[in-house]
Amino acid sequence: IYYTVFGLIVEKGKQKEFIVPAFSGLRLTQVCLCDSKSGTSGLIYGENPSVPLCFLSQSRPQAKIDLFFRPGARILLAGTAEIDLCVTGMWEVCRSTLLDAQFQSDI
Repeated sequence: IYYTVFGLIVEKGKQKEFIVPAFSGLRLTQVCLCDSKSGTSGLIYGENPSVPLCFLSQSRPQAKIDLFFRPGARILLAGTAEIDLCVTGMWEVCRSTLLDAQFQSDI
């Protein structure tokens, strides 16, 4: 397995939607506030804003999460309230996945 770093800014009140490429999985591992000003924010996965994955403030500016998305998964992340969030993690690329992708592209 090969790992490369992933980072994404989720702006307050906005949604980020993307699809995990066919050649890798994505593991999200941490969320932190992007600004040192006072305020709060939560990270929402999916389309249900009533259940944030985590809730951050100046007294708790970062949180660990553990979400794994398979190749081809659709991801929708949103930030709530007053501060932008930075979501970090790792792309997980398996050698067999790379070989399968190469084989399929040669057909």
